[in-house]
Amino acid sequence: MKYYAFDATRPDGTIVTGELAANSLAEAISALESQGLVVKSVRQNVDGPTQQPHPNEESVIVAESADLGSEAWKERLDQAIAARQDWIPALEALTTELPSGHTKLTTSRMLSQLKSNFSAEQFLQTPKLAQMLPLLVQGMDSRSSRELLQNWFQALVRQQTVRSEQLKSLVYPLGLVLLALTITALLSILIVPIFKEMFEEFGLALPAATVLLVGISDAFVYDWPWTIAGILGLVGLFTLGIFLWKKYSLSNYVLGFLSNGSSSNLRAMSILSGNLAELLQLGLPLALAVELAGRHSGNRYYASVARELASSMRSGQSIRSGGHLHQLPSTVVLALQELESPLGGACRSVVILREMSQVYADRSLRVSDWMQVVFPSLAMVLVAKIIGFVVVALFMPLVTMISALA
Repeated sequence: MKYYAFDATRPDGTIVTGELAANSLAEAISALESQGLVVKSVRQNVDGPTQQPHPNEESVIVAESADLGSEAWKERLDQAIAARQDWIPALEALTTELPSGHTKLTTSRMLSQLKSNFSAEQFLQTPKLAQMLPLLVQGMDSRSSRELLQNWFQALVRQQTVRSEQLKSLVYPLGLVLLALTITALLSILIVPIFKEMFEEFGLALPAATVLLVGISDAFVYDWPWTIAGILGLVGLFTLGIFLWKKYSLSNYVLGFLSNGSSSNLRAMSILSGNLAELLQLGLPLALAVELAGRHSGNRYYASVARELASSMRSGQSIRSGGHLHQLPSTVVLALQELESPLGGACRSVVILREMSQVYADRSLRVSDWMQVVFPSLAMVLVAKIIGFVVVALFMPLVTMISALA
């Protein structure tokens, strides 16, 4: 067993110095951070344990070992959960002010879960409840409680708004595509058969586009049950494909870093960064905080990467030597590398993660706004091409016939 002297500060800024016994420097830093301390320096006492007072300290403590200190965060979280009744009424009041919709429904469900009985472990295992971490970590009994509650609630509404905007950005384009298909079906049933008879009477050689259009018309007129079933089947497969693509975050596996700018990824990066900051502030061990933050992000790809990175950290490997860092957001990588530093940049890392969580949320909302402009335009182009194809396919034989007569 080795002995380490340290300088650290509490979250309120109080300077704390002391020494502790640990097997390694990394274990000593982990033990201090698990008690909610921001580590400034840690150095080994090669001559054994000594207690040297610090001239500017408020108190000198001897930190607990890593095994005992690892449970400190559970006690802090249990105390915060027990005090949640103090601010649930305020959340209920804010929820009632929301307009009816997905955001209000999600927030109401979260409050219902929050009123039930649960332990610290159950709280962290439930992603919806884990969104309450900023409130639980900071506490609601300070003078800034009103500002804290308002900021957290605005962040929650912003996240839900981003998700709603993503869905809205697809509604109008899908409606236009459905309109185009409906127009095509009506033209195939009512108009194309008339032109088909005329073409057969004149014995015209039909171009490929007209042959394709006549074939579509025959499918709607003579085999309409199979045609409708085929269309519904394709729509179902397309919808299922989109659902599975999003559920399993396939864009990350297929496109890699090129998918980082998508609205879904930005939203997941915002949640991951924010939750990691709060988990670190709570005093969780770094590996556990990374694993839980990935799980709560709602992105299976990030959850898998975070789980593998946490496993590497538990095995004693350095974060810098891990092969998974390039798969995480760059700001998260920066914060993790700061945390692994012997000087313990925990305070700076938490600040970076919180600020970048806000930045990612804003970028996600801007991307959603961009999608609402671009997707309808693309859908209108598609509709115009479908209608243009029908018109050209119908009149190309007539143009050929008129040219021949001239």
